[in-house]
Amino acid sequence: MTRSTWTVALVLASCQARANDGDDATTKKPESYTVAAATDPVAVTKDTPANYAITITPKAPWVLKSETPLKISLAPSEGVEVDKATLTAADLEDVAEGGSKLLKTAVAASSAGEHTIAADLSFFLCKADICQRFEHELQTTFTCQEPTAE
Repeated sequence: MTRSTWTVALVLASCQARANDGDDATTKKPESYTVAAATDPVAVTKDTPANYAITITPKAPWVLKSETPLKISLAPSEGVEVDKATLTAADLEDVAEGGSKLLKTAVAASSAGEHTIAADLSFFLCKADICQRFEHELQTTFTCQEPTAE
């Protein structure tokens, strides 16, 4: 092999290695946000409204602005009703710590037992130079209890 052939082979090999490093770095990069959901109270009582809340917490330097598009579609299991099946940026509430935003709606279950609410989230996080769209799926499981006799 001539010297120029070796040079070309080494350059190609290093380009391939850098491309693979980039792929590995992408899969290992930390998330830009966390999402959590819960009912309040944790154990819902049959036929009694409760709150269902989703909290989106961006990780610095990302922020969640109420001016950017946001849509959360809720799909409750059978026997569960939500007050709003679609939440938008108009439903955002600030949470005191860490730039978190809260979205909530009323939920009620007509039967005791374990139930779920599936949520499909689509929202934008921004930093100084760019806004990026994120999609997230979330499933919240909660227990509904029979009312207690007083």
